[in-house]
Amino acid sequence: KGWGEWRVRFVTILCCLFSIGAFQMFGLLCGQAKNLGICCEDVWEIPTQAELDILKTQRGQGFYFEDEIAATHNTHLLKQTASGTFVLLKLGQYWFEVLAGLFMLYSHLVIWWYCPERHIDLDEELPDPDGAEGTIYAAPSA
Repeated sequence: KGWGEWRVRFVTILCCLFSIGAFQMFGLLCGQAKNLGICCEDVWEIPTQAELDILKTQRGQGFYFEDEIAATHNTHLLKQTASGTFVLLKLGQYWFEVLAGLFMLYSHLVIWWYCPERHIDLDEELPDPDGAEGTIYAAPSA
């Protein structure tokens, strides 16, 4: 292993660990948003009868049926999406999770790039592992 490989792998791993830490930090902040006074998280509620009546008079029967089923089963539906600071926390959590995954994939690519096996030129025909005559696979001829 050369110093170039070591540096690239070290920086990749550091970036991955930083992204994982930031993802966890943003997740913790999202989970404690109410306690920290951070405004405007998602609002989830069970549909009320008044909301069902409004939907019934409008043309959106699909929404009416969906809300009626949720109300019957006491299932919370998203009433208001996050806004303000809270949406920035959610976006930060999402993007740092994505970055952690991408740095992990890049780390695998770096390992492959520097591995000596990558440069081995294999024969065009592979022998039969059972020892029988012939080959299992022959490369197509050009």
